Amino acid sequence: MRVDIHAHFFTFSLFLTGAAEANLRERLVRDTHMSSAAAKTVVTLLKAIIETGVGQSGLWQFLKKIGVVDHFAEQFVTTGCLPSISAVADAFFDGMSAGQVARGYVPWPPGVGETAEELVATALMMDVVDASSSQADLDKFAVQYRDTVLQAIRYPGRVLPFVAFNPLRGELALKTVEYALDAGECVGVKLYPSLGYDANEPAIDRLLAICAAYDAPIIMHCNDGGFCGPNELDPDKCFPGNWGAAVENYDVRIDFAHFGEQNRSGAYNTVWRDNICTLMAAQPEKCFTDLSYQSHMVKQTSHSAAYANWLRGVMAEPVGDNVLFGTDFFMSCMETDVLSYWSAMAAVLGPDFDRVSQGNAMRFLGFEPPSAPGADDALPRRDSSLERHVLYLRGKKKGNPAFASGAQPASWIRNLL
Repeated sequence: MRVDIHAHFFTFSLFLTGAAEANLRERLVRDTHMSSAAAKTVVTLLKAIIETGVGQSGLWQFLKKIGVVDHFAEQFVTTGCLPSISAVADAFFDGMSAGQVARGYVPWPPGVGETAEELVATALMMDVVDASSSQADLDKFAVQYRDTVLQAIRYPGRVLPFVAFNPLRGELALKTVEYALDAGECVGVKLYPSLGYDANEPAIDRLLAICAAYDAPIIMHCNDGGFCGPNELDPDKCFPGNWGAAVENYDVRIDFAHFGEQNRSGAYNTVWRDNICTLMAAQPEKCFTDLSYQSHMVKQTSHSAAYANWLRGVMAEPVGDNVLFGTDFFMSCMETDVLSYWSAMAAVLGPDFDRVSQGNAMRFLGFEPPSAPGADDALPRRDSSLERHVLYLRGKKKGNPAFASGAQPASWIRNLL
């Protein structure tokens, strides 16, 4: 079993809230140097194309015409314009099977088409809203939530939903998380502090207490890119040191995603990643990181070789047990395809790729150790959110036509249903 610990299955139509539009306008100005007025026009047209159903072909042609194709790869556009989250999930698993193996599997090792391993992926929800969001924008997350949980039913044991927590919603955000974990519909929680909140937010202590009570893992956006609120300093709200201090008093597991990548200024900075290593060494049962959206490992930029050497050194240390593999599908498709990402990381890490995509990831998610490394017989920890998720799926097995309609249940869960 191989785990992609960091993937997204939403669609543009469900994601594109007013707050997300504002962020896209800022990013276009920053990354393409177009004027604010031009960026506003572009985003308005993008939204119109998506909402009127012109779809991926029209959007792709539009992006090429305005000259921002370097920032939007065709696979990214194609996936985001799909009509439903079910279609995105199917595209993910079909793309990973590469037409060589059954849906729900990945050809492994790379280039050996007749061998395969089971594929498990998280489905990290996004909730890009703020205090001024309209009711229509607030309601989009309810649809995203429902349809993401549906993928867990369609792909039992292969899609593990993580509910987004955004304290800018107020008390409803905590109620949503507690419901998601208590019902077993979700396995963990997704944080995105750069949307406008930090570790000192009053609701964060309550969130951590909930996650500890349900033994639910947390995945937190942790780089200086991605989506953020209107304040240019908002990426600093993801600083790992502040969040490491926040979890000290709670029995939780948190993944500081993207290994704290810092390159927004154009110069590569190692402060955040070094801080994450310090946290993992000090709190090895709580603090983790993942290798998602490290696209320079595929594109081979000027610092790729140094990064690869550094990463191999990290894996040789005890903190290597806390490094996880993820792709950031389908966000990373702006720069590379997912199978190439798997192959590039496997080439860099060698035997350690087994650790980051198997044992380390399973420990983070809440599995007991398997009978042997790589075996598919690991069981969820007692009273964990993962165990509750098994019970939820057991209740969906009979009488739900969507059950296993995407792929057969994964081996680890088959005998538990």
